[in-house]
Amino acid sequence: MIKELIIESEAEVVVIDSITRLNTKKLEDSSNAEYITRNLRSITYETGVTLICIHHTHKMKDRNLTMDRIKGSSTFAQEIDFAIGIARSSKGHRYFKDVVSRYASVDDQLSHEFEIDSDKIINQIGTCDEDDLLSRTDGRKSDREQEMIKFFRTNKSKRFPLKMLIVIFEKQFGWSTRSVKDYAMRLFKQGVLENENGVYQWKRSED
Repeated sequence: MIKELIIESEAEVVVIDSITRLNTKKLEDSSNAEYITRNLRSITYETGVTLICIHHTHKMKDRNLTMDRIKGSSTFAQEIDFAIGIARSSKGHRYFKDVVSRYASVDDQLSHEFEIDSDKIINQIGTCDEDDLLSRTDGRKSDREQEMIKFFRTNKSKRFPLKMLIVIFEKQFGWSTRSVKDYAMRLFKQGVLENENGVYQWKRSED
């Protein structure tokens, strides 16, 4: 029926919400998940349509969004071209991330944070580690952002090349390289830090 509807409508892009609606059994059973996904893939080949399938997860409770948290995950991972995860933390921070891809490597910690304004417009805030976002204890300001501010405030007279910052924050605070880069650049854009050719220091106007 789905195939016939696609052909009849001459649609180029089809969204199915959700895969669970196509299933009368348990998606945990790999044979059921395989039956659904292989049929859907056949439809895309035969009709040339772009098929986007929505699949809901259980309540995440601030756990990382990974493929193995999805029902039928092993089968879906074999059949799909890529998966994008969308989630919201317990503190209300919304983000999306690449979960798996057939054709490209995926950084499973790189998350794109966004918010929805009163006009229902989606605005991207920036990128961060998923662990950083999920570990926030309050407000929009990240705990790690505050940690970096405190570090520079206590070292106002010093200048730190990015490579040195990465070493310091990796060894002393256990940050990832990308977290150091992201937060240093974020604080520079906020006017908290100065950045001269990749060398950061406390901005004097912030004293």
